[in-house]
Amino acid sequence: MQISTSILNSNNREDSIKKLNYTKTKYIHIDVMDGKFVEDKQFTIDEIKKLNNISMKKLDIHLMVENPIEYIQKLDNLNIQYITFHIEVEKDINKTIDKIKELGYKVGISIKPNTDINKLTPYLDKIDLILIMSVEPGKGGQTFLPNTPNRIKKIKELITNKNILLEVDGGINNETISKIGEANIAVVGSYITKSTDYVYKINNLSRGKISIPFLVITIIISLLAIKHILTPIDYDKCDYFCRESNIKTFYVVSLSWISTIFCMVYVDRLTNQIKKSKSQKRIIIIGLTFSLLPWLVLFLQIIISLT
Repeated sequence: MQISTSILNSNNREDSIKKLNYTKTKYIHIDVMDGKFVEDKQFTIDEIKKLNNISMKKLDIHLMVENPIEYIQKLDNLNIQYITFHIEVEKDINKTIDKIKELGYKVGISIKPNTDINKLTPYLDKIDLILIMSVEPGKGGQTFLPNTPNRIKKIKELITNKNILLEVDGGINNETISKIGEANIAVVGSYITKSTDYVYKINNLSRGKISIPFLVITIIISLLAIKHILTPIDYDKCDYFCRESNIKTFYVVSLSWISTIFCMVYVDRLTNQIKKSKSQKRIIIIGLTFSLLPWLVLFLQIIISLT
């Protein structure tokens, strides 16, 4: 999952962008507010242009304004990936989409937590992204709304066979990010910008889940390693350069070290601070156990051979 870092609540926005330039965040999320569509007023056009000159990352512009076109036409020739406006403005939607495309940017439409998702339907063939609000727009640092995963699922069904990305914004941190696994982009603000170590926080969020296929590969590699460890060699039939012994040694060493690499992945996922589901914990424990088995079997075989 890609991370778009919101600098809305940053104490020093310019300093935050300079730090984010050297992280794995994909985008800088800019929440533009006009004091009308939402109560707060944030980010002037001049400030956006100044931040654009500092940023080495593409900007992800979220317009929480009553008249998006007024802002969009002033955002030409900037390093912007997405300009997203709200479906709730309910006027000039197609004109707004066309204006964004005219400037060469990708188009996003945002939807509030209580807005009917079917309002998106007429525009699905014209947009690149849907921004799902997991809090009420207008303020940072809010709590993630529990119905969000269900809305993500329904909107994903709505865009089946459409080339549209899903972005989620609001209350996302190391615990709630696991609830939006079906989304493509997570907008994360305070969890990152209120910390002293942006790199660690973003890397922590970016760690993916362990998949079933990865677990199956782990088990197969481990069982193959154990098979070769336990395969006996008839040394009476070997010459000085015993080919059978060399092959066994090659397989045992190679497969065991592959298991070790897998083991490191499982340990990393087990010890990181992302809140994990019961099924994910189970996968990690099983994978960790199987990745350690070849070394355990090899150790026991050595002990037995020495007794």
